[in-house]
Amino acid sequence: AGEYIYYLQAGAFRDLSDAEATRARLALLGFEAAISDRTSDSGVLHRVRLGPYNQVEAMNKARAKLLDSGVDVAIVRNQR
Repeated sequence: AGEYIYYLQAGAFRDLSDAEATRARLALLGFEAAISDRTSDSGVLHRVRLGPYNQVEAMNKARAKLLDSGVDVAIVRNQR
């Protein structure tokens, strides 16, 4: 265990204001999210992410709470 870290991605937006709005919505639910930019061929995407989570359990717990609040998140797994 411990070879991966996990993030929950609440969305990726072309428009920074959309990313900010999503981050604000998460903050109201008690989640601190960060916006990270990723440049692709079609332009910049502003990704709204929660984490990092070092354990699957912690990540799943947060994900379940988000789903209960109507927030659909994607799981992102990165190698350490």
